[in-house]
Amino acid sequence: GRAQDRPQAWATSGGSTYVGTGPGSGAVGGVLGIIAHPTATPRVVDSPVPGHSIVSMAASGAVVFGGTSRWGGFGAVPTASGAQVFAYDTATDTLLWAREPDPGLQSVGGMVLLPDGSLWAASGGTLYQLDRATGAVLRRVPVERVSQRESPTYRNIGLVQARGLLYLAVIDRIYTIDPVTLRISLPVASGVTHRNLAVLGDDVYYPSGVELMRIRPR
Repeated sequence: GRAQDRPQAWATSGGSTYVGTGPGSGAVGGVLGIIAHPTATPRVVDSPVPGHSIVSMAASGAVVFGGTSRWGGFGAVPTASGAQVFAYDTATDTLLWAREPDPGLQSVGGMVLLPDGSLWAASGGTLYQLDRATGAVLRRVPVERVSQRESPTYRNIGLVQARGLLYLAVIDRIYTIDPVTLRISLPVASGVTHRNLAVLGDDVYYPSGVELMRIRPR
């Protein structure tokens, strides 16, 4: 595959690890890296969604679900009109589906599988519940109004799940969304400096300046 210099996304399923990347300067099209087990030789699927970087991922069995950015390396002109979501079967090396959840998106920076098996993606301040079989949008949940500006956009939001709830980091705040009732709360109203969320046990951690902060579910 072409030179890749920015790992953007990762997921695990069973003993397998999957990595999604963005390309080097002047290029478009990321790769899907597959490590079948800890001692396996990595293999690469070049640009599973042509012209798109891979910026978010989740996995179940041998199927990888991903979100893309229409942007590539520095100086590269995008060839895609909008970011997409996709599913790729790594056992058969088959792209199962790829589609735009909404037209004109710059990046789908979050992808999460909940314990009930439901698949969720996020772009800016909007959540999408996706049909795992087709990628069709089952529910669209506006959480925060964020403009989709025509500028390089990659993994610019954070999306994780803990205890069956979705946590969405957007701008400098974190929202909690109940995927059943769609109730939205705001446990962190400001102060998020990097939208990288981590889950340890039932707690969600986020950076605020030089401090690591914790959200403890009630």
